[in-house]
Amino acid sequence: MDQRIIEFMHAMVGRLPAFDALAVISAVAAPYVVAGILCAFVVRSAATSRIRLHVVLLAFLVTLIVPGLIVSLMRFVYPEPRPFVVLGWKPLVAHTADDPAFPSRHAAGLFALAVILYRANPRWGWWVFGVAALNAVARVYVGVHWPSDVIAGALIGSAIAGILVYVLPPPLGDDRKIA
Repeated sequence: MDQRIIEFMHAMVGRLPAFDALAVISAVAAPYVVAGILCAFVVRSAATSRIRLHVVLLAFLVTLIVPGLIVSLMRFVYPEPRPFVVLGWKPLVAHTADDPAFPSRHAAGLFALAVILYRANPRWGWWVFGVAALNAVARVYVGVHWPSDVIAGALIGSAIAGILVYVLPPPLGDDRKIA
């Protein structure tokens, strides 16, 4: 199924140069966009400084744990080659061929951050979910991930962030909604 999906997507490469450019930008720039959204939340949110501090600390913790430890461990155990290596394509973004693909580090980190920000403020969180989803699709389109890589990354990142938010003390661990 992975191969059929990526071959369908790859067949569109080059047909609409503007779409290719958008995919490349989405595949590369999403972490920076999410960092900007987090910074904007800290500066502009009506949340208390304590809640904003919790969001920043939790975001920092999650970006260390999820992509750094969990994804790296899974890649060591299950070193799935990247689609451009298996299928003999040149990816639309520069990427090393020897770095395993499964699971997607980008998807794991971005979806984890989306869960954290959504828990603090759903309006801000939806923006990060949108960027994370766009990044996941773009990374498949540009040829550096299989669909299962980004799905697994999204599930892992969301699950770990959800667990952290659940076990942390208030304000993020309680049921209060922050506007």
